[in-house]
Amino acid sequence: MNFPTSAEEITKLLRAKDTSPDEICDIISKFHKLDFYFPNKEVFVLELIQDRWNDQKKTEFKNSYQIWNAFNNMWFEVNDDVILKKLFKKLKFTTLLEHILSSSNVDATQMAIAVSRTCKLINATSTVEITFEHSCSILSNTILLVLKTDESIFDDEKRNVLIQEIITLIGFDNLPEINHKLSILFCNELLLSILKYLVYCNENNTLQANHNMTNKFSTYLGKYLFGRDINPLLLLDKFFHRNKDLLDGNVVTVLFEEANKYIAKNDFKKLETIFENIVAVQPSVVVKLLQLLSSTKKTMSHDFLEKLFLQTLDNASSTKTYDSTFWLLLGNILELDLEIGIQKSPILLSLIEEQRISQSDNEHILDVWKKFLNCYINAREYPQFLKIFEKYCYENNTVLNSCIYLNDPKVIQEIIKNIATLSVSQLKDTFTEMVTKLMSQEANKVTISISKIYLKSLPLISYIILPDLKDTLSQLFTYTDSNAKEMWEIKYLIMQIYDDIIPDEVISDVTDTEVTRIFKMDNILSKDQLFFILKLREYKDFDISETEAKLIHYLENIDDLTKRETLKELFVNWSSLINNLFSKETILKLINILISESCISILDSLFENDDIFEENTVMNNLVFSLTSKNSINKAIPYIIQIPLECLNKNIRVSLINNITTKNTICDADLKLLDHLLSSPTFKSQIENDFDTLLKIMEYPKHATTNMESEVNLIFQKVLKNHISQSKERISRDFLQLLEEKISIGINNEQFFEAYFTMAVLFVKSSSYTDQDKLVNIFVDKSIEWISKFSDKNDDSHIAFVSRNLYDGLKDIDISKKTSSRIASFIRGMTKDFNMATKQMNKSTLPLFLLHTISFDERLEILYAQYLILRDSGISKNELLPAINNIVIRRSVLNENEFNNALISTIISLSDETSNTTRCAILELLQIQMININKENILGSKLFVKFISEVFSNIAQLQENSQEILDICNLICDLQVSKSWIFSQYGIEILFPFCLRVTLLQGIDKSHKDSIFIASTKIISNILNFSRIKVSNRNNLVNSLLCEYLELICSSRKHGLSTESAIAFSRLVVNYCEPSNASSTNTRNNNKLSSNTSTFKKTVRKYIPALLIKHVYLCISGTFEDNIRKCITPAIYAILDLISQNELNMINRVLDNSGRQYFKVLYADYKRLGKWHES
Repeated sequence: MNFPTSAEEITKLLRAKDTSPDEICDIISKFHKLDFYFPNKEVFVLELIQDRWNDQKKTEFKNSYQIWNAFNNMWFEVNDDVILKKLFKKLKFTTLLEHILSSSNVDATQMAIAVSRTCKLINATSTVEITFEHSCSILSNTILLVLKTDESIFDDEKRNVLIQEIITLIGFDNLPEINHKLSILFCNELLLSILKYLVYCNENNTLQANHNMTNKFSTYLGKYLFGRDINPLLLLDKFFHRNKDLLDGNVVTVLFEEANKYIAKNDFKKLETIFENIVAVQPSVVVKLLQLLSSTKKTMSHDFLEKLFLQTLDNASSTKTYDSTFWLLLGNILELDLEIGIQKSPILLSLIEEQRISQSDNEHILDVWKKFLNCYINAREYPQFLKIFEKYCYENNTVLNSCIYLNDPKVIQEIIKNIATLSVSQLKDTFTEMVTKLMSQEANKVTISISKIYLKSLPLISYIILPDLKDTLSQLFTYTDSNAKEMWEIKYLIMQIYDDIIPDEVISDVTDTEVTRIFKMDNILSKDQLFFILKLREYKDFDISETEAKLIHYLENIDDLTKRETLKELFVNWSSLINNLFSKETILKLINILISESCISILDSLFENDDIFEENTVMNNLVFSLTSKNSINKAIPYIIQIPLECLNKNIRVSLINNITTKNTICDADLKLLDHLLSSPTFKSQIENDFDTLLKIMEYPKHATTNMESEVNLIFQKVLKNHISQSKERISRDFLQLLEEKISIGINNEQFFEAYFTMAVLFVKSSSYTDQDKLVNIFVDKSIEWISKFSDKNDDSHIAFVSRNLYDGLKDIDISKKTSSRIASFIRGMTKDFNMATKQMNKSTLPLFLLHTISFDERLEILYAQYLILRDSGISKNELLPAINNIVIRRSVLNENEFNNALISTIISLSDETSNTTRCAILELLQIQMININKENILGSKLFVKFISEVFSNIAQLQENSQEILDICNLICDLQVSKSWIFSQYGIEILFPFCLRVTLLQGIDKSHKDSIFIASTKIISNILNFSRIKVSNRNNLVNSLLCEYLELICSSRKHGLSTESAIAFSRLVVNYCEPSNASSTNTRNNNKLSSNTSTFKKTVRKYIPALLIKHVYLCISGTFEDNIRKCITPAIYAILDLISQNELNMINRVLDNSGRQYFKVLYADYKRLGKWHES
């Protein structure tokens, strides 16, 4: 097809009936290349497209998103609103919109983009008259179209824009009155689509991103479905009937969530009917619905829930299905109505026991058990539960061993935990009744078991209450009926709490009768009996030698788990008694059992308490057993935990020598060696023999794991110990030998890594000898070996020697000659190396670090090298310490050079560069800012320049969340350590800076809280340390606080948590309550009053603006409850500060709704926040 050459030809071609939409779009796209005059071409195209759209048969034009885009482009080109309105009147836009939104033969994403722009253009010039039914249909189809779009192209923000433009177009928000007829249309046309949209937001975790739209849709449901004069039951009945096959579990759950939100708490019948209808459609959601009710603190009528409870039990019983759904449903019912739990206690007790036995690992059963107990706790009827519990246990006496309420530890623990919550009178009654039953003739094994459960709650009861129970419990020790059952653990549990529970007048009788009775038993004693004797020994001095054999016999005849528990309790409670009263043979036997393979692990728990280390006999035997050759390998982790004071010198020497003579040394050996050498012996081989020390130092090259750091620590400890007593001949001789051996080693024809490592450590540690001599040898040989390795291209060894040379020299003062030698060598090494190529190898970093030792050029060169290294991926943690050392020196020795380099770095922030390089620039700036000296007269100006440049380029920096946080923290540190750097302007510029960093959109969510909190610290520091400089700038503080308050109000949207709210509250409190530091006037030290009152007076005048802002945000905004609680102290601080005049002014400014809210707020303040003398 030849392109038209005149306006006549082109109009003819465009009007032709056989011209396809694609051909029309192709012609329109070439309008800008026309070489002939085509007047009013935009209007012509608009009329043409409208003509095709109005033709019912031309569906291809309606379905083409290219035609829509062409329409949008032409509409945009026409700048005359009168013409556009006339054109739009001719377009059947409502019919067109309904068609395209409901059509399945379109590209959903591209069409959504086009329609969104069309609606936006039309809304700017025209309005549409449309019936409510068509409005609902259009909005419904818009939502469905949006849900079909590709999220990667048409994201949530664009989706919300389209929906809002449609709502504006059809005027959906402008209906003055809502009646039942409109509600029917809403439910027929729109309800299902809205529910699907809310489900989409829930499933994709986009509720926060779509917060405004989901709120709007929820409001529609509140108006049209749950409005004041609307019958939701009738509407929903028809809705369920019509859409039964389209309602999945997620849709009905969202519907119930909205119903729960809008139906009044006391209108049980409506909610129950909706619940039943939903469950009839989707039975699987019943648990979700009940969980939803519970989470929103709402419930349903008792009769309804009881009916549901019984139905659930009947269904489970008939199908024999007690799965997780059953238990979750049961638990939710108990949460919603505690009366059901109380009334159905016998049923629940039987059910829980029966199913817990068959499903012992089912945690859902345990969860129902907890909720069942909570029914009694919340009703304050727990004593009543204990009676029911006892009755149930007595009635099931025949199955005592299998009764979970007396044998299942997890079930029992819940009973015990809740006993401690009883009141004093309830506890007295409970334990009085328990003692009475124990002392009665009817006492049996169930009585004993129940009493044990009750007594195990004693450690959880407040120490204030325990004395009130003492007299009651002491009766068990004075009761002497010959028929009394053995109650060893009962008495032991009581004696654990009360050290003087046995009356003095009966203690001898108890000792004689009880202990004699126990010792006469032929069978193996129980743990209860043994521990009872040990506990009794704390009361009275008597011979317990017979206990030793019985204790060993008991330990030898129990399973491993019980053995571990017994040993742990034994040594935790009676290590002193064992140490002082048991024979050495018995102690050794106990220790051997303790360090056996099945029990040695409990040493970790025993060593958590330092008391055991005080018991000499026990520790000596333990150390002896652990350090024997048979158990040394498995014992090393435990020996490391033993203080050196418990390891005598001979044992330490033996252990050290054993390790150093091993053929294979592991990590644990080195850690033990490090531990043992923390205190010198000067007798071990490693401390006196160079070859042994060398063997340890050479070990890392044979090891499979990295042991270098551990080995270096060992060498340093040996060296340090000898240096500490270098006046002694033995140490002086060893140090001299060490120096000679190292010198010989590094001068050797063969390269030994161990010698160079020792040289580094020796140079860094030795200060008693001729250091320059060793340094010179070390430097010369290092340079020589680096050159040799360079010729061989041995990059790994170049890196090793370079790094060692740097580590050895970085913290000592070297001569100019040595410095020049290194500088000359580095220049020779790197003359052919082009850093700009970024072809870094293993030796690049060590050589650069070595280069910094002798660096004497301009700082800008060093900074440029740093940027290249960082851009190549080398960590800042490796580089910055070396850079910092140079910056510290230059900031003192050459202030002008330091300032020029800092200015150059600041200016470079605005350069177009990579993200990594920009991060590196910020890192350099932080190092330089920290090192500005007080004597630097340009310090405050440089700080202002730094903040200004960061502020100007903050948009480019927002991807670097951590760096922005580091800058904020840097400012906080400078406010404390270098307060002199903050000029008046420097302080004022921090206010917009703090606001800017908190408003950045590109900040990573994980950093938003931290950055907000850091910004509040900056402002708090200004108020605390420099308030005098902002005493006439309250408008800055007020404006910032108001902006912060808005951010906190929309905390979810901005990714802020309660921590940010607390930080904001603290800032407001600081503003309202000036500290002494901020109000001290050093020029008037004799002044009787500080400036605090003046500051308060000024703040009082301005702070009402923040309070008014808070009131309006509370009315119109959506403060979350936890956020509101966090900022309450700030609001109370404001109310503490303002006077009656400000209160009157606030009331005058607020509207009616504001005054009502403020009235409630002030009443809460007077009740909860205002200080009262009483």
